[in-house]
Amino acid sequence: MATENVEVKTNSPLMLTKVIIPGVIILLLVTGALWFLNGRLNVSFKNLADTEVKSTIQSVNDRIQIAIKANETVHDYFVSKDSVSSKEFADFASPLVTAAGQQGIDITLQWIDGNNSITYIEPMNEANSKVVGQDLNKFPNRLIPINQAKAKKASMVTAPLFLGQGYPGIIVYTPIFKGDVYGGSAVCVIRLYNLISPKTAVLYERNMHFRSMSKDLIMPIEHEGLIYALKEDGSVIMNPVGETKKEAWAVGYIDTAEDVKVDMDFPDQKWQLHYYPQDYTGELKKKMMTSAVIGYGIGLVLIGLLFVSYKKGKQS
Repeated sequence: MATENVEVKTNSPLMLTKVIIPGVIILLLVTGALWFLNGRLNVSFKNLADTEVKSTIQSVNDRIQIAIKANETVHDYFVSKDSVSSKEFADFASPLVTAAGQQGIDITLQWIDGNNSITYIEPMNEANSKVVGQDLNKFPNRLIPINQAKAKKASMVTAPLFLGQGYPGIIVYTPIFKGDVYGGSAVCVIRLYNLISPKTAVLYERNMHFRSMSKDLIMPIEHEGLIYALKEDGSVIMNPVGETKKEAWAVGYIDTAEDVKVDMDFPDQKWQLHYYPQDYTGELKKKMMTSAVIGYGIGLVLIGLLFVSYKKGKQS
């Protein structure tokens, strides 16, 4: 009985050259493109971060100068008058508050009398009305800079503190003298949240913290629509005296490699701004994930088309 020789054809080499090798090349090209894109995105984010920090530092400096200038204008007004009524103060201060707002900083102007009592305030709204008549002698963190301003006859800026209006801020005190006679102080109050907010926020949003050198870090934090002041350990500042309380939602400051620290000189002290781009990694991962899905998706489609073409060629 004769044995029949059967020739078995294999298409493995054809499969290798038509599908597998081109498929590997496609995946390598996609991987290389993603690696290149990741590098470009990192550079792009870094440049954007540097621009935001520089822009915000300039904004903070500009806003402080606006506040000091407003105080000096109030100072000159009081020096030029024998006396100033509540209505005269409101009429004079209101345009200054409006002008500051148009320049990107919300301020409250006050006049404290020679006994350190808050006497006039503009604008007179619900929050500001709470502090009218307040005796600042009861608050060392107010009294010390007031006395320093009087002694130096120059504007003084407080450390970040919790205001009687119910939010964290800083205060600029400008003493008013007629000759050697002290006539109280012009006062400018700035919300801390507003002071350090960036003009354009892509990476940092409002994730900025404020430190008076050698003092606690103060973080203005938004929670359920309200602004709170947090100390470095995460405790919440509850009142103008500085009493604190631990809250479950409050998290303290964590130093990171991405944290940017910038020293700034103010009239009477050095401060430090901290910038932490909390959305940096998240944004980068999101963009890379989207690019990877699209890139590898296209690669797999191309490999699928190669396989379909190979199958059709095999059948014919």
